[in-house]
Amino acid sequence: MSECIFCTEEQSGDNEIARNELFRARWDLFPVTPGHAEVVPLRHVQYFEELTPEEMAVMMNFAREVIDIVKSQDLRELYGQMKQSAPDEAKAFLDRVSHQVESLEGAPPQAYNLGLNDGPVAGQSVPHLHLHIMPRWKGDVENSRGGVRNIFRDDSYKDMP
Repeated sequence: MSECIFCTEEQSGDNEIARNELFRARWDLFPVTPGHAEVVPLRHVQYFEELTPEEMAVMMNFAREVIDIVKSQDLRELYGQMKQSAPDEAKAFLDRVSHQVESLEGAPPQAYNLGLNDGPVAGQSVPHLHLHIMPRWKGDVENSRGGVRNIFRDDSYKDMP
């Protein structure tokens, strides 16, 4: 196995939000939305099917705990700190969500998208399974109907009455 950024980060203890016996939570360094976090297995696995039934259950319960942490997070402070130590390639992403945070005026997230890119064909860019937790606010996109279906260019679900 080539070096895994999530395994290396886990060993160093960097960028950790929370941890249990099977998973850790981390902030996404290339966030899609303010408060974008990830649940990552401590055991190196690439695909969802490699998780045991126990790990699957623990992952989803842990995701609920992480959502509570995200809700209580001061996002202005978080991104101010993250920008100081983030790699250069992440700074544009962090700047973008920092500007979004300012427009939210401290409002907590109103909903969440949970996403898992299960393999490279599904868009997995780090070959270590991770569950994305992406906070959402009313009006953060023009039309949120269909949620994750919007990644498919020809899906017109959002246009249905």
